[in-house]
Amino acid sequence: MDVTFETDDGRRFEEEIWFFSPVSEIKEKLHKSHGFPVSHQTLFFNGMIMEDEHDFEYHNVIQGSVILLRLQRVLEPKPEPEPEPTNGGGRKMKVTVLVPRVATGMKRLEVEVNLADNVSELRKELLRMKERSYSLYLPPEGFFFIYKCSVMEEDKPFWWHDVKAGDIIEIFNGSVTQG
Repeated sequence: MDVTFETDDGRRFEEEIWFFSPVSEIKEKLHKSHGFPVSHQTLFFNGMIMEDEHDFEYHNVIQGSVILLRLQRVLEPKPEPEPEPTNGGGRKMKVTVLVPRVATGMKRLEVEVNLADNVSELRKELLRMKERSYSLYLPPEGFFFIYKCSVMEEDKPFWWHDVKAGDIIEIFNGSVTQG
């Protein structure tokens, strides 16, 4: 016999079903033909749940009946965010470095740094990047880093400066002297 299945989102399709098929076999058939996982299916007829161990005759399903197929939605668990380390812990992150251009303005560079590394590692990485790319300009007279309006101490790690992923670090021409 042919019966119509209707999903909770309104899709309808017909399937040929044997009158004495147990509901569990019908769920297997729906899995094979439509990809609905058996464990996610619940079938309803005349407002009642169709139990797996009973057949369609038991539930009084006849030719042309409409069976509601409710699919359990399984939500993927969201990964827990990494806890913010208090002392660095070797976590890598990307920061944006504003580098002065030869003419005017600033160039934005995304640079991956290790939270536990000293700020001097950023200087080394920028110098390596300059060797690989002629378009990167670093002031020949020297430069220093500014983060949130403060000069960064290059012998201190990024976590000491409270730098977070995505933060902006600026390069300024010149050098800093102890006063």
